[in-house]
Amino acid sequence: MGHSKIIMNLNQFTIKAQEIIQESSELAKSLNHQAIEPGHLLQTLISSEDNVVPFLLKKSGVSIASLRKKIEEQVESYPKVSGASGGQYLSNDSVKMLDKANQEAGKMKDEFVSIEHILLAAAESDAKIAQLMMDAGLD
Repeated sequence: MGHSKIIMNLNQFTIKAQEIIQESSELAKSLNHQAIEPGHLLQTLISSEDNVVPFLLKKSGVSIASLRKKIEEQVESYPKVSGASGGQYLSNDSVKMLDKANQEAGKMKDEFVSIEHILLAAAESDAKIAQLMMDAGLD
């Protein structure tokens, strides 16, 4: 059970970052996805109006609309499980991504893992997601 470790460490995440993980779980559930994949996390990150991510991406010259569309397509391609209501869990890739975010926070001497750390980790840990971000103009 590789995904249990992250659950215990949620108190190392900022409230905003915890909300993103929660919203990603709800997104996965609404799409009948059992696993919460990096795409769910990223889609939630860039769709959330009350965080700094859309601003950071725009500042980096990223076309948010095009990135959002590509990520939504990626998320749509995840396997559906009929009746996957509740019981969503973080996929291994998501656990790796959140682990990486934790490492980023450590490198920056930040006490908590924030949504910025998750964004950085997304660009580094999931090849498909990283490619989408690069295609959208994030370097």
